[in-house]
Amino acid sequence: MAASSDNMAVALAQEPDTATGLAAIEERLASHWSAIREAAMVLAEFGAIDDDDISDVLMDTPDFASFRAGENLRLASFMISDCAAALEPGLRALQAVRSEGRETRVAARALFGELTRAHDSLIRLCGIRLTV
Repeated sequence: MAASSDNMAVALAQEPDTATGLAAIEERLASHWSAIREAAMVLAEFGAIDDDDISDVLMDTPDFASFRAGENLRLASFMISDCAAALEPGLRALQAVRSEGRETRVAARALFGELTRAHDSLIRLCGIRLTV
């Protein structure tokens, strides 16, 4: 799990660049969202969260291609950056707590709640592209 978490931290640390072409932005946002989905799996493990409770975050992908540039694209970029900014240190803290043999469920569920709210906001902003 540590290697997976390290890869996610690197992906989440990259700022989406809204100055590049639209396709590149969409690709970067999708990459960031993929890392956030990976974080959901880690949180599910730490929080003993049921598969049914994580299915929306894992199956529904914001439809970044629905943007034609402008404020919504920038807003989505900032939302994902903010989500990543909360997840990365939170996951590190959970790993440290678990390595000490302490309980992680309550904190992981709180962080998962934040992730779920971020997901729901992005879906409202972008619409849904269902992944298979």
